[in-house]
Amino acid sequence: MYNIPDQIFDQYNRAQVSTSMGLFAELNHAWVAIDNALYIWDYTHPNPQLVGFEDQPNSINAVKLAKPRPGVFLPSITHLLVVSTTADVILLGMGCETTATGARQVTLYQTGMSTSIRGLDIHVIASSDATGRIFFGGSSDNDVYELTYQQEEKWFQGRCSKVNHTSSRLGALTPSLSFSSFTHKMFENVEQMEIDDSRRLLYTLSSSSTIRVFHMKPDGTLALAITKPAMDIYANIGHIIASNETLNPKVPIVSISPIPAAEASRYHLMATTATGYRIYLSATGSYSWSPSPNGTNAPTSMQAHHVKTPPFDGGSASPMGPAFQGQGRFQPSVAKVPIHSLDPTRFTVRYPPGYFFCFTCKDPTQKTDTLFVSSPDSGRVARSQENVIPGNASETAIWLSLGSRAEDVGLCSPSTAALATPGGFGNELAVQFDNPAAEIAILTNTGIHIIRRRRLVDMFAALVRGGGDGDEGLEGEVKNFIRTYGRSETLATALAVACGQGVEISADSRLTQINDPHVLEFARKVFIEYGGRPTMNENAVADNSTPAIDSVVPSPRHAGIALYMSRLLRTIWRKEIAKVGPSPGGAQTILPSVPSAKLQTIQRDLSALQEFFKANKSFIEGLSGPEALARVSTKQEETALQAEHRALHSLVQLVSHTIEGISFILVLFDERVDEIVATLPDDSKQRFMKLTFEELFSTSKGHDIAKELVKGIVNRNIAKGSNVETVADALRRRCGSFCSAEDVVIFKAQELLKRATEAGSNSELGRNLLNESLHLFQQVSESLPMDYLVSAMENFISNQFFAGIKQCYDLIFKVIIAVDNLAAHDPGVVDGQLTVVAKRKNEAYGVISDSVDEVFLTSLYDWYLEQGWSERLLHANSAFVVTYLERKSADDIAHADLLWRYYAQSERFFEAAKVQFHLAQSAFTLPLGRRIEYLGRARANASTFTPDVGRQPRQRLLQDISNLIDLANIQDDLLQRLKDDKRLTSERRSQLFNQYADPASYYDICLQIFYLADHRNPADIRSTWQHLLQDLHDETVENGEPQPYEAVIDKVRSLGSRLRMSEIIFPIPTLLPMLERYALEHQRGVGPATWVVDLFLDLGVAHETLYTVLESMYYTDEAPFHGTNRKYIAKDLLYLIEHWFHDTVRLGGTVFGSDVVAERITETLLLLQQGGNIPPEQLQLANELRTRVEDILRTAVIEDNDGLWLPSYSGLEVVARDDVVHEEFGEPALFGLLETLDLGDEFAVDEEAFLARYGVDPDQWVDGIHGIFADETVG
Repeated sequence: MYNIPDQIFDQYNRAQVSTSMGLFAELNHAWVAIDNALYIWDYTHPNPQLVGFEDQPNSINAVKLAKPRPGVFLPSITHLLVVSTTADVILLGMGCETTATGARQVTLYQTGMSTSIRGLDIHVIASSDATGRIFFGGSSDNDVYELTYQQEEKWFQGRCSKVNHTSSRLGALTPSLSFSSFTHKMFENVEQMEIDDSRRLLYTLSSSSTIRVFHMKPDGTLALAITKPAMDIYANIGHIIASNETLNPKVPIVSISPIPAAEASRYHLMATTATGYRIYLSATGSYSWSPSPNGTNAPTSMQAHHVKTPPFDGGSASPMGPAFQGQGRFQPSVAKVPIHSLDPTRFTVRYPPGYFFCFTCKDPTQKTDTLFVSSPDSGRVARSQENVIPGNASETAIWLSLGSRAEDVGLCSPSTAALATPGGFGNELAVQFDNPAAEIAILTNTGIHIIRRRRLVDMFAALVRGGGDGDEGLEGEVKNFIRTYGRSETLATALAVACGQGVEISADSRLTQINDPHVLEFARKVFIEYGGRPTMNENAVADNSTPAIDSVVPSPRHAGIALYMSRLLRTIWRKEIAKVGPSPGGAQTILPSVPSAKLQTIQRDLSALQEFFKANKSFIEGLSGPEALARVSTKQEETALQAEHRALHSLVQLVSHTIEGISFILVLFDERVDEIVATLPDDSKQRFMKLTFEELFSTSKGHDIAKELVKGIVNRNIAKGSNVETVADALRRRCGSFCSAEDVVIFKAQELLKRATEAGSNSELGRNLLNESLHLFQQVSESLPMDYLVSAMENFISNQFFAGIKQCYDLIFKVIIAVDNLAAHDPGVVDGQLTVVAKRKNEAYGVISDSVDEVFLTSLYDWYLEQGWSERLLHANSAFVVTYLERKSADDIAHADLLWRYYAQSERFFEAAKVQFHLAQSAFTLPLGRRIEYLGRARANASTFTPDVGRQPRQRLLQDISNLIDLANIQDDLLQRLKDDKRLTSERRSQLFNQYADPASYYDICLQIFYLADHRNPADIRSTWQHLLQDLHDETVENGEPQPYEAVIDKVRSLGSRLRMSEIIFPIPTLLPMLERYALEHQRGVGPATWVVDLFLDLGVAHETLYTVLESMYYTDEAPFHGTNRKYIAKDLLYLIEHWFHDTVRLGGTVFGSDVVAERITETLLLLQQGGNIPPEQLQLANELRTRVEDILRTAVIEDNDGLWLPSYSGLEVVARDDVVHEEFGEPALFGLLETLDLGDEFAVDEEAFLARYGVDPDQWVDGIHGIFADETVG
């Protein structure tokens, strides 16, 4: 307890009108108002200085600390003091600074803001920390006023004024006027105001126990949402708890406390009755599906859902006298009998996550309060989620006799929420090591009492120190602890106590760490002896789904360690290490995301845990080493012990890595981080800014980034001329995994190189330093990174020091030459055995192939190529060949060619195709023909099957290659055409080549461009074909050879292939009439008469497609094919029909594909005969064709399996098959059929062979076919 200073009592003795007291607990300050003066002091200071405000004449009724609205006051004003007097409400600015000793110092500022409240007795003030809005009310009425303030005066509005949100303008202008004499209603005034910033709600409690809910709208207005009389509240809880003497509508409500949205989603407000009952209410929408109230929507109804009763009378937790204090657990229940333990309750407060303070006064004459404090037991709540303990978790409660009357209560250090959601908000166990425990200050007229929340780890330490009760003593208490909180939680708590986490309050009210040897020893004993054993999942082992060691569930001891570590690291684990923020100068700089003090605290706790593991390693099963295996009796126990060791060892390693990682971060931010990060490559900078503590402590990615940062730190110190050895040794000691002994040697060698450069390469000192640095590099040659090696070589070269590693490589090359020269004169194999020389050669090249020295192999392959031994490189049996060629191929096409050749030689055709594909698109200076060659090779390789390469990637690559080949062919055609075009001058050639194709009359190339671009405009396509034919004809006529029609045939055939017979770009209905017109107008009588039809037939165009177009041309009679010129179309049509007929007859199918088409063709042939525009020989051909087609339509001939032919007449088929012949006709009918049917000259049937084939008796053949066909004549 802190005493009230004597200066306050001195001022109190001078009081004439009124006095009041209160707390600014969050600032560790208290205040007293004596008449018109206000005094503030730091109650934690033994001899505090008073800060006073006496510059106004009226008595002070109330004082409230508030947060200012952003942007109104200077940054130095961190708080506002709202002072209510009998005449005005005054705003004072307050600045709070933290001194070097950690104390807070406040300063008051005059703001000049006040508003008149004459006629109002204001003693209730509430403020919103989120918005800075200030509300007040008092005993004169039940209205809610708001104090508005702004930086500057406006029209009709001063800097500070009040607004009445509940009454009319008349009521606001005449607040002292009372209407009670006219309405006979009970007078009602505001008793309490509370603000819930999470939902933007203002709650008020009136003297008649009516609760009102106001919605603070974002636009700055205040709307009344709900009015809830006490009668309604008691009616709501009637189904929860029966009405009794201490819980009925006559019992007033004395206090209300909002419950933030982050803490609870269902309950919004707690109301406490004068008898200590806690009623939990919700303010929701009118329907169950309505959204919960938030900053934008207001609630529409309020319901009571739960009631917590006071502790029972006469129990162990009841007050037995004014000096009694005790602690215990009680279970709030639905009691039917009245409970008077908290009757009468003066007022109550509630703080998240459920701390309840109830002030009662049993004897009004004594004017002393008894305090009842309760809080949820978060350990039991968490335990209840495992369904081990019933869901109604108990509370921990304590009675305190204050010895005087409580004036105010305030939260000094708020508890830290584990999560920002109701699901984990109140998990105090998870955050017990993050921040100091919550402290609540209680102001009485004798002093300030501080009540501190006791953590579970503190309770365990106090339990050990108390020695336990009963026969079992501490052992029984530990077992009860395990039953209550679970084994893992108990072990995590014992481990925390053993590592020095327990604290207690000393005699001088200071927190001290519990270091009593017997407490630490007992905690160690509990952790070791109650740790349990690993268990094996028998089901997983039985079905062989997982290895036996992976089926082991680690012991509760492992879970306890993991739980304790997770609570130490939870606040930083997912955070990024660095962030960008403003520097003191205003510029952007890189800052740590977690303060160094926090990191040092975590590191100190982890170091204590690491020391605990080292000291107790031999006693902890799973860490004691191989000797523990001697104590197992079965294979299962051995497997379980191995799994336990693996699990515990991983945690021990994580502790070690985390300690080193934190040391590294502290070292990093001790340096100029901006300059260090600036030396990193761009991708490394981005990875560092996104690097989290988790990645740094537990992944190779974080380790790699840390190694790069270490290099940056050392390089910066080298550039500054600092002693690198000191820096590197410090890094190695504090974070050895990020800076090894080899790294220190490398750093020293680098420093020697820099000093040699400064001393001069030709000086004796410089040469000695170079030799010394070379010696150091040789010591770490196996682990020397490439970038360091390159830097060292560059320094050696610049200092003309060539006696380094290159000399060693040159000696190796001489050995290779000697081996090759010796082997050149050796047969290699004698009598099936390798010669000695051959063996030595194989040994030498074996050593080379087995080398993993990247620098050596790079030099070796460079030397191979210098000697012209590219084939030797291609036959090298080393995985580094691909790496070497890939790195070199980026800058040299010769190496790229070697790369795809190496892939092809290794039958990795897909990779070879990708290299060739990229070469075809590369920036190397290559002729177009070479690029097309690469694409052709790539297509061949991609078409070849490659193991481990799926079909989809190959098809995708082939598609890409084909598209590029098409484009390249167009480019090549255009290039060749431009080269051969005599119209182009040399200065215009380049421009036309790069920009134009159509103006140059390259219509065939334009058509290919149309095809690749999927251009579908028929007019453009028709026009381009017409221009193509005309230009081609003119060119061939001018040249004299070949014949124009021959050039047209070649060009159309070539384009048909290139355009893949596209129906859009190669349209037959357009091209066939166009070519027929060309043949008539330009090539009449030249060449074969049917060359147009033959061209399309050669291209594979279907007969029916050509027939349809020619038939349409003949029928439409359009120019130039009208009159006598129709005979040219008739000739081609007749030629096509004849060709089509012979094709279908030869293939043995239905003539012309179907009977319908055949009938259509007979009609066309008849029309050709009747037209009279064709020569006699063609008339005769048309007649013959028509006759044969009609005959075939009447008589369909089919062939049986043995080559015997039978006719089909009038739809009646006779097939030479046993089942058909005997079933349809029978033997007599078959004889008559064969005798009667005339098969004509083209078909003949050997009757004897047929009868022998089917075993028919010739004597039974009868002439009965005439009966079947009646009088019809068989044709």
